[in-house]
Amino acid sequence: VCSSDLFHDLSQQVVLRAQEVVKGARDGVVAETHLVPIARTLLAAFASMCEYLRYVSHRIEQVNSALCKNPGLCDRLEAFEKAWTLARDHLCCPPAQQQAVEWDLGVLGRASEDSPRLASWMEGREVEALLAVPRLLVLWGLESPALSVARFANLDEAVLESLRTAVKRAGGPAAVTALAVTGIEDSMTAVEEPCRMAFMLLERVSLQVQRSDPGAWNEYLELLLNLLCGTLKYPDLPMRI
Repeated sequence: VCSSDLFHDLSQQVVLRAQEVVKGARDGVVAETHLVPIARTLLAAFASMCEYLRYVSHRIEQVNSALCKNPGLCDRLEAFEKAWTLARDHLCCPPAQQQAVEWDLGVLGRASEDSPRLASWMEGREVEALLAVPRLLVLWGLESPALSVARFANLDEAVLESLRTAVKRAGGPAAVTALAVTGIEDSMTAVEEPCRMAFMLLERVSLQVQRSDPGAWNEYLELLLNLLCGTLKYPDLPMRI
């Protein structure tokens, strides 16, 4: 794990950590967790930058001295910074945070296997998926050692306890999952009152998670969907000065 003083200025240590993760997965030393595609994306961005520098080293007279006017360089720097930041935040964070992401991916993976509609919505980044994901993470997070999405909002423990009680009365998370996916308006069957009450509290907490820090939440949501759909990849950038 990288120490906090190495988290600045696109330091090499984050790239080295990515190399560690990929080598460990290749050698069977570590499991193929969400860390591996994040690490591979950073290494691809780093390799692309190195390839670009080799390319322009033979065409140095074509490079604009105002570096921001070299689109090939700017595109790669932007992609590298994005991949580096993602790797810093997830490869170099405490193990508990990494485990929380794995928990969330497991919840959404199982839900999408049980609901082809949800899988399709997530693949297409449909608004239904953007509403269902936080509901599912809150609902099943109540069963986890620590509610992972709580870091996005200052959640009232009394409200969470009321939600736990309501979900229990409704028959547990499994009994509320279908509503969490579709919402009450799109439910195909009549909704019994215990489930309705549980859903209303669930929606309240879900909206708080989404609205307290929209930027941070949307970044996390994008990461989860990219990991689940296999779309976390380095962009195919053309070679140009």
